[in-house]
Amino acid sequence: NGHTWVADPTTYLYTTTADLAQQWQSYYTQMKAGQGATLTDVQRLAGNAEAVFQNTRLKNLNSAQLLINRQDVQRCLDAMYAAMVLAGVDVNSTLTQQQYLAVESALQGNPTLLELAVQGHGLNNSGIARYAGYTNHFQTGVDGQTRYIGGGLNNNTNALARFFDDNILTHMPYPTVVKGGVLWQLNQNGNRENTVADSVAALNAGLTRTYLSSDFLQPPQLVTKTPRQVVSAGTPFSFTVPADTFVDPQGQPITYSATLPLGAALPSWLSFNATTRQFSGTAPAGKQVVGVVVRATNSSGLFTNVGFAIAVK
Repeated sequence: NGHTWVADPTTYLYTTTADLAQQWQSYYTQMKAGQGATLTDVQRLAGNAEAVFQNTRLKNLNSAQLLINRQDVQRCLDAMYAAMVLAGVDVNSTLTQQQYLAVESALQGNPTLLELAVQGHGLNNSGIARYAGYTNHFQTGVDGQTRYIGGGLNNNTNALARFFDDNILTHMPYPTVVKGGVLWQLNQNGNRENTVADSVAALNAGLTRTYLSSDFLQPPQLVTKTPRQVVSAGTPFSFTVPADTFVDPQGQPITYSATLPLGAALPSWLSFNATTRQFSGTAPAGKQVVGVVVRATNSSGLFTNVGFAIAVK
């Protein structure tokens, strides 16, 4: 009958008011001032009650199609502003992910209007995804906090994004992808990629770390190889590994150990004194060649091996 009828999201009853805008403005003023801000008030504002439903019955529906003009889009934004005030968000700063989730929580409980159509803006009433609570259309910035409207979904999404207050959300107009830890953004033609400036800083931060001197420690270095030793069976044998066989680059003390190859113990007739670096023993009868491995280990636990042979004749 020439009036705007509004669906109550709680009772699904249709009502009308002669001065809906004034009533809404009263709520909004209270919200903006931080006075009388209740969850019910925010839900009532965010329910888009100002929009005119056309040929739509809201009862038993979780979503609805509606036509909305630019003024109503601004009211949607103002409802978000009110929700931000309720959520304790500083509206003069960029909305972070946690803050966005807090606002989204404040807006829950309303009918979800999945599609909005903007009149008179060259979009031919094409559907535009509603941003409030529709997180599939958001991306997280390289800082892990800033929320962006997902670019490249369609022109309509970008058109709605242009209505947004820059203090609420930052709009990235072109599609972005992450490759190799870098955020890449398509140019306007969509046929080449450029790095997003702030992503370079994020990449550098990811590649930069503080190194300790321990990260660059080296094992003892072999200076002189140990020559082959020849002993006679039944004759006492003694050989001392020269002190200058190894040197430690850091000047750390070196400890010594000796085994057969693959770590097996020395034969029973051969012993090694780790303090004096001396091999001693009496070889049994029979020709044989014993392979010996001497390990030099510094105080950082890094080691180097050298091998030599003891031939028994």
